[in-house]
Amino acid sequence: MGLYIKAKIMKKYQKLMFAWLPIAVVEFENCLLDEKFIIDCCISGIIKSPLARLLLIKKLPKKTELSLVPSIDALKFDRDECSPKIFIQDLENLWLATKSNEPYSEKSWAEVFEPSRWVLSRILSPSKWILGKMENLPMSISADISRSLVKGMLKQLCIDKGLQIRSWTKAFMLIGIDAQKNKVYIFLGDKVIRSEAHERYIFRNPDVENVFRSKLRYL
Repeated sequence: MGLYIKAKIMKKYQKLMFAWLPIAVVEFENCLLDEKFIIDCCISGIIKSPLARLLLIKKLPKKTELSLVPSIDALKFDRDECSPKIFIQDLENLWLATKSNEPYSEKSWAEVFEPSRWVLSRILSPSKWILGKMENLPMSISADISRSLVKGMLKQLCIDKGLQIRSWTKAFMLIGIDAQKNKVYIFLGDKVIRSEAHERYIFRNPDVENVFRSKLRYL
């Protein structure tokens, strides 16, 4: 299944390279009720990153439908090991890391949000920031602040209260890539949302970039 795309919104973006990324559409049992979220099942698997799993979470706009037949013809990326159990384990491991005095094993906390103007991720709403606009943050973020930001995001997902999943639906999400301007857009129903979080991984993480370049064959 794929997230439905209204054809009329595609006219403006015809020059982009399109791809369907595997995701899960999730509802939580004990947190953020009456909301649905998009969970990455591709990029986080390429780099084995629980942090990417968190930062790539998006809120699904209401009334966005699932379609049995892809509404746009585009390449489909492979799905990683992506299940409710793995998702919760990833977030729980991050939660434990935020409470530890040891450096985070994936990379230092100070590197997590560099450059500091990178958007964290729009978990609560595609049009709202989790913890305020990034441009209001200083140009250099300390390890302690980075750790606190991750911890705050996890608390918003109620990981400290024992997160439970009510529904988990495998699907695909359409993205459009502008390789010349290093921009990535997400297409959801009649909405087009630029995703700085996806840009961060697709254009700045060598492992992810190599996979995308080889599959989509852009320079």
